[in-house]
Amino acid sequence: MHYDSAESAVNVTWEDGHVSKYFTMYLRGWCACAACQGHFATEYRYIKNDGPALEDAVPIGAYGVNFHWSDGHDSGIFTFRELRAMCPCDECKGHAVARQVSRGSRSTHKD
Repeated sequence: MHYDSAESAVNVTWEDGHVSKYFTMYLRGWCACAACQGHFATEYRYIKNDGPALEDAVPIGAYGVNFHWSDGHDSGIFTFRELRAMCPCDECKGHAVARQVSRGSRSTHKD
C-alpha cells in the first residue's frame, strides 16, 4: 500500500498482481466509521464529501487498514477484502460491488 500525495490516491498491489488506485475522496465517501455507516451496518453506503485530507493509514495486522481523515473520521476499519471489492477500476467496477460487501470479511494482500 502506497499513498501518492501528488495524486491524492492510495495505491494497492494485490497478490494476483492487480493494482487498485483509490482516490482519497472515493475512500472517504465509503468511510467505514460508525458515524458514517452505523454501528451495525452490514453494507456500506457512499456519502458525498468535500475530500478531506488523508492524514494517516494505519495497518491493522494482516486484516485491514484504518484511515485517519482531516475531518476527524478515524475509527473505521476497511478489511483488505472490502478494499479489493471496492476497486474503482473499469475491470472491477467497485462502485457497484461496494454496497454488497459484507463487513468483517478477510482477504490477503500484498504491500
